[in-house]
Amino acid sequence: MAQIQFFLLGKARVVWKTIRPDVTISQGTLRLLAYLLTNGPRSHSRNRVAGILWPDMDEDRAHRCLSTALWRLRSFLEPVPIPKGLFLITSPRDRVGFNWNSNLWVDLLEFEQIVGRYRKISPAAISERDESVLKHALSLYKGEFLEGLYDQWILDRREELHELFLDGMKKLMQYYQFQGQDDLAILTGRKILATDPFQEDVHRVLAALYLRTGRRNRAVQQLETCHSLISGELGVGLHAETRKLQALLSMDSPTVSPERVTDDLQRVMDELSRISSELSSLLTRFRQIVKVIDMGSVPGRGQEAIEGGVKGIDSPSFAQTLDKEPEKHTVLLPSRKKDGNGG
Repeated sequence: MAQIQFFLLGKARVVWKTIRPDVTISQGTLRLLAYLLTNGPRSHSRNRVAGILWPDMDEDRAHRCLSTALWRLRSFLEPVPIPKGLFLITSPRDRVGFNWNSNLWVDLLEFEQIVGRYRKISPAAISERDESVLKHALSLYKGEFLEGLYDQWILDRREELHELFLDGMKKLMQYYQFQGQDDLAILTGRKILATDPFQEDVHRVLAALYLRTGRRNRAVQQLETCHSLISGELGVGLHAETRKLQALLSMDSPTVSPERVTDDLQRVMDELSRISSELSSLLTRFRQIVKVIDMGSVPGRGQEAIEGGVKGIDSPSFAQTLDKEPEKHTVLLPSRKKDGNGG
């Protein structure tokens, strides 16, 4: 383990090999620390550092702020009895920098070195060992560079590192895709979109992977989400390759196995049988209701029919009574009398 470790991706922190009292570091000192660590291994002129870190101040005031920050940084890195110059170097010619021969480690530098190397390698040339190394480097990206700080140079660096992280994740996804490990490729693609949902090429790869693994509906949904984000929110057209995949999905019909067809037909037949049974029951009740209405025209039986009500209709004894009634009874509707005009 290095004597001192600097974590600048995500929430900034410093880890010492030996136990030492907690020291609070100001934002100005943190900016200086991060600038020197991420722009090494060369030294820098005080004028340049002061101008970048305190751009809104006049030259004299910016230099005073730099001197104060350097004093605080040295107190933080080299407290007694650590010898002066073990980590921080200042030269008589007004230059400042880190002693890169000291025993220190920076997460950002390891992340950049490893992911940057695999950025240019073909997925076909990546081995299992390379996969492990790349995954380790990507795991160092705990969050944005200097989270919570918004100087322009920090924002520019943050964007560079974010793009590098996305490229590394895409390379890992392409490796899994090339190896036929579709589930891992899909999982990696989802992680990318969780970080940045506007990556159209990742949406396209996920849709193709879903289609290849028989999940056509998921492929369609993925492209619909892509269209909503890219065209709907960004207001730009989709890439030609994405439109081509959309057209393929619109023409392609899902492949269905014979076993799936048999199962679906059986479910349909079962449902039809259930509906037929219910219709038969309803028809029987309808006939009973018609007989009740018919009995209303028979003297002495109308009141019985009325008092029977629905409960009487459902009664087996009442149904038997109805079955014994002659079928000749009918309900006669009153006819209109013809007037003298034959109307």
